[in-house]
Amino acid sequence: MSIQIQIILGTLLIAVIIGLTGVLLSTLKENKYLKTKYSKIINMDELVEKRNREKRSIEKVISDLRKSYSEKKQIHDKLMRIIAIYDEEVELTELGFYKPHFDYDTSEKFKEKIVGNKARQKELLKSKEAIYCNTEWNVEGSKAKGRTMTNRNIRLTARAFNNECDAAIANVRWNNALRMEARIQKAFEAINKLNESNKIFISLEYFELKLEELRLTHEYKEKKQKEKEEQAEIRRQMREEEKLQKEI
Repeated sequence: MSIQIQIILGTLLIAVIIGLTGVLLSTLKENKYLKTKYSKIINMDELVEKRNREKRSIEKVISDLRKSYSEKKQIHDKLMRIIAIYDEEVELTELGFYKPHFDYDTSEKFKEKIVGNKARQKELLKSKEAIYCNTEWNVEGSKAKGRTMTNRNIRLTARAFNNECDAAIANVRWNNALRMEARIQKAFEAINKLNESNKIFISLEYFELKLEELRLTHEYKEKKQKEKEEQAEIRRQMREEEKLQKEI
């Protein structure tokens, strides 16, 4: 190969190298520009993805906590219902258990129902359907003495149960209604169990009448208080209207 050809080829090679270098530099410059221009967007995407991962992690923790809380809340509420029967400091209504059983418009209607309830209780006691004995006992070979013993035990049972119920009904208020219900229930079960050997039992109807009397009394007090507050609000509004009229 002649020297002239070598010179030409060398020149062309240099030109190509210079051209490629220029293109490379231009490309690098453009890439740097694009990277600078869109760096915030790229960083934002990464940040969003990071936040999404954190959010999913937090949501899982919250879900686990809610499940754990729900399980423990059920256990807590069950224990509270048991404790509240005996502990005067525990207020079951804070847990929202009591629900009204009646929907009478006025306190007078409640009062009428309480009177009717007590009248039915007296009928059951008089007919010996409230507390009864399903066995005819003999004492020393005498049925008469057996009846005397049975009647005495029935009176003692009535006195014990009625005293428990009367105390619960007299003390029922907004924050212990369910506790008083539970006490009547416990008294009913305990006294009947103690009298199993005597075959003397408090009837279910009499027990349910006592529960109804308790609920009526409780809701009567609530209605009476509500009416009192409504009357007070009406008087307040009348005073405001009277004051406004004077100003006019």
